[in-house]
Amino acid sequence: MKLCLALGLISTSLAAIACDPSQGVTFVNDTNQAVTLYEEGEKAGVLSAKQQKTFSFGEYAGEKSFEARDANGVVLFSEELTWEDLKSRQWRIVVRELTR
Repeated sequence: MKLCLALGLISTSLAAIACDPSQGVTFVNDTNQAVTLYEEGEKAGVLSAKQQKTFSFGEYAGEKSFEARDANGVVLFSEELTWEDLKSRQWRIVVRELTR
């Protein structure tokens, strides 16, 4: 009986892990300067010039704001993206220099 209960708990735990709907999203800094990344207004990380880094996100409903700012606080990237938007971008967000 105890063995069956233990096996049941293990299989339930494995099923929960296997169904984790998270995804790696790669941020690419295509600028010649460091940028600070923000998710929903909270600092998420810093990328050096030309650096890229993958962050893991759990699947979410609705939109999330993503932003990148240079050292002077100038916004280089700012968009509200749905899970489907990220998927259609092949899980990549590219930050580029502003053109004026």
